[in-house]
Amino acid sequence: MFVRISLVVTAIGALALASEAKAQFHAGDVIVDVVDNKVQTGDVNEQGQPQFPWYVWSENLGSAGVPHFSADPGFDSVSGAFTPGHTVGLAIRKALRVWDTEEEHFHVIPELETLEISRFQNFITTPAVDPAPGDPLPSLPLGFANSSGSIHIHPNYFLNEPHGNGVYLVELEFWVNTEGVAPSDPFWIVFNQNEPQAVVADAVAWVEDNLVNPACPGDLNSDGVIDVSDLLILLGAWGENPGHAADLNGDGVVDVSDLLLMLGAWGVCS
Repeated sequence: MFVRISLVVTAIGALALASEAKAQFHAGDVIVDVVDNKVQTGDVNEQGQPQFPWYVWSENLGSAGVPHFSADPGFDSVSGAFTPGHTVGLAIRKALRVWDTEEEHFHVIPELETLEISRFQNFITTPAVDPAPGDPLPSLPLGFANSSGSIHIHPNYFLNEPHGNGVYLVELEFWVNTEGVAPSDPFWIVFNQNEPQAVVADAVAWVEDNLVNPACPGDLNSDGVIDVSDLLILLGAWGENPGHAADLNGDGVVDVSDLLLMLGAWGVCS
């Protein structure tokens, strides 16, 4: 595994290091800042300026000529966002998901594939199941804020064997080891492995509608109404079921608490 990382770093290392030294925002990067003692994630607008908040990015694996790999998105920051010398990093919040093209959702955890995120000789991998609430998350130090309190860092993303074609979703948070500064809200990267861009667009739209701005969390079949159809989905997922959409309170178990939340929102989504 380290041999693979070394080859990738050799191929793109000079470009990545040069990019980190530039004080400009790159379209497609995750822009980070600290606002009210919390990390915030943003995107780059058409004028090349950061816009906050922003939560969803998408990238094609293999586009740089290395199969199953990407070095995007990178992480950039506004000047003075961080305390110089302080460590910044990523944490993986949930297991990898793969897009279900028939049902059109990201509820499925792939049986074999995982996603590895690395920086030089350090790496983390998406877990087989979602971590339970309160459990430590896989966490990767990315580097240090420079003398101006900013960063520009590109980690490596690699889809592990068997490298199945599909659209994959990873949920992350960004952190800094500054006392009193909380990690970012969750954000998501959609990685495309040899699927049409129209499928990627549908997957990104689903993330925006169901994870970033869930208008109706109990609407499990996304038909705009919470009714018996959704209740049957919830009952079918009953029990320990971390990551399932029916786990409305996110505690890893579909139970009476989730049922009560669904019943409380019963009817047409507002």
